[in-house]
Amino acid sequence: MIISTALLTLGSLYARYSEPLPNGSIGLASGPSKYIAITAIYVIVATFASTWAIVGKLYTAEIIPNRYRARACAVQQWVNWTTNFVIALTAPYFLSKSACGPYFLYGGLTLFAVVVLDKWMPETKGLGLERIAEVFGIAAEEREMSTLATGRQSMARPGLENRRRAATERRGSEA
Repeated sequence: MIISTALLTLGSLYARYSEPLPNGSIGLASGPSKYIAITAIYVIVATFASTWAIVGKLYTAEIIPNRYRARACAVQQWVNWTTNFVIALTAPYFLSKSACGPYFLYGGLTLFAVVVLDKWMPETKGLGLERIAEVFGIAAEEREMSTLATGRQSMARPGLENRRRAATERRGSEA
């Protein structure tokens, strides 16, 4: 939310206070708007580096079930690199056509991402693995298999103890 607010602030600053510079480009030449823009850029970079840049990696690496983790991390990394590539490719073109357009576009896309993530990425702070599985609606059979793998007792289910005993016998230990 901070990133999108800072981006929209930059867009409105450029839309209202931009002027032609001696080299022919459009920008903020003087006044407090220039310093506000510089501060907003630092806020965007600091906020991005501590949130969006790392949260996607942590989210996929920590809570995705083991059988899907490698694929989910690969998709997350591909989306991250593709997004960065598209922004690096389009930003110079957009800035040459409009001083404020890219900020409104990227700020709007960030707000859209916040809405999507709020809807489909529930908060998992303080939840155990079994509870996270319930939050994401993972089937009971898969939860039982993850319980067998972790050795943690979640909820009493018929037949679970027999499966646990069989898994212990196959492994030859309680570990």
